[in-house]
Amino acid sequence: MRSQLIALAMIAVGAAGPAAAAPQAVSAKAEAGRLTRIAMHADVGPGCTLGPAPEIRITRKPRYGTLTVLKARVVSKTGACAGKEIPVQDILYKARSGGRTDTVGYDVIDGKRDRSVEMRISVAPAGAAAR
Repeated sequence: MRSQLIALAMIAVGAAGPAAAAPQAVSAKAEAGRLTRIAMHADVGPGCTLGPAPEIRITRKPRYGTLTVLKARVVSKTGACAGKEIPVQDILYKARSGGRTDTVGYDVIDGKRDRSVEMRISVAPAGAAAR
């Protein structure tokens, strides 16, 4: 089975393990003071075979905000999994102030295609999205 990283779009991943390869570099945007989903990870295989939500291990805490990892279930709206409930790990970020870039690191461990992620988060000032 291939694991997938689900963020704003589904991205297939192919690293062999957290220590075996360079971290996958990704980016996200957030607004100061708002809790923002920056990533969602699930174990979804061909034909929508579902595994348990992978373990998330934080390897680098944010400097300018907080990071929260939550187990959840989401209902897929498209593809082979349309209408199915999928176990996921949500990664949420909340910045204390804007106009900065923060960086977090974490490992995704599912026992098949474990991998490391390094994420740069561009943080806009509070209320910037409404302008």
